[in-house]
Amino acid sequence: MAGAGFRAVRNKLVIMRKWLSLACNPNQWRIDISVTPNFPASFISAGNNDPLLSQSHAFVYRLKKLGVNVDTLFFKQNIAQSSLTSINLI
Repeated sequence: MAGAGFRAVRNKLVIMRKWLSLACNPNQWRIDISVTPNFPASFISAGNNDPLLSQSHAFVYRLKKLGVNVDTLFFKQNIAQSSLTSINLI
C-alpha cells in the first residue's frame, strides 16, 4: 500500500512540475512565435483600449512576415467610444 501512495504523490509532483514549467515560460503561450506559413488567412482587430493590442500587432507582423494574408482593423488611440457606434463596417 505504501508503494501505491508514493506513486500517486510522485505522479502529482510530475504534473505540478510540468505545469510550473509552462507557467514560468510565457513564450510557450505565445502564438505569434509558433505559427507557420500554413496558417489560414486571418482578420485581426483590437480596440484602442484593448489589453491585447500589442499582442495583436505582434501577431499581424509575424503572419505578414510568413506571407499569410491578413486583414486588420485597429482603432486610433484617441477615438472616442461614442464615435464607434456610428462606424459602418459594411
